[in-house]
Amino acid sequence: MTELLKYMRRDAKRRLYAARIFLIIWFALDLIVFALPQTACRWITFHAQFLIALFNTLFVLAGFGFLFYPAFILGASWFMPRRTMEQLTGVSTRKQIVSGLLLNIPSALLLFLQSQIGSALMQKFARNGMSYFHLTFSEETSLLSSCFNLTVYIPCLYLFFYLAIGKPGGKFPAFLLAYIFSSGITLLSQAFLPASLAPAADLVTALLKIVLTVALVLGAAWIAEKRGY
Repeated sequence: MTELLKYMRRDAKRRLYAARIFLIIWFALDLIVFALPQTACRWITFHAQFLIALFNTLFVLAGFGFLFYPAFILGASWFMPRRTMEQLTGVSTRKQIVSGLLLNIPSALLLFLQSQIGSALMQKFARNGMSYFHLTFSEETSLLSSCFNLTVYIPCLYLFFYLAIGKPGGKFPAFLLAYIFSSGITLLSQAFLPASLAPAADLVTALLKIVLTVALVLGAAWIAEKRGY
């Protein structure tokens, strides 16, 4: 456990260092837009549309980060020079993957929080029914379910396919496969669910995803160790 915590601390520092520019930009932008008086926002709306486009784009990046960052960061070190250093830490591949998944949760929640802050701040520029970036979820999907899918389940699928493909250029094919597989599993689990379990369809699907997540972590670790990644 101590070994895992030490590895997580190092990994967390790397993530913070890699994201430092975006974090500084978002923090500064939040403060600037929050401090702008409504008269200044109105002036910008009519006379400096390029600023609104810039603000909105920067806030949108947080939303895209929430959707895609947890998966891509989990596989970021594989097939890179940094991977050699990670292999020398003595921490097992399974623990390294678990560390990445645990760090995904606070990372994604911070991105989600920033996206919501950005959505609220952009309302200061809304006019005549025009609104800007806003991140929402469908009524059928809870925030908890979405967070689990985006921070744990889909990243595990992505990493498994990425390591199975076995090359740096496999990032986007792996991500596409992860989403196709995720959607397919959800549809199949509900389509073939016995009628007696229909009322508990969401719970059964959640349990199936948890079991698959464990299997994917073990499978990804096995591929990495077998091939020497």
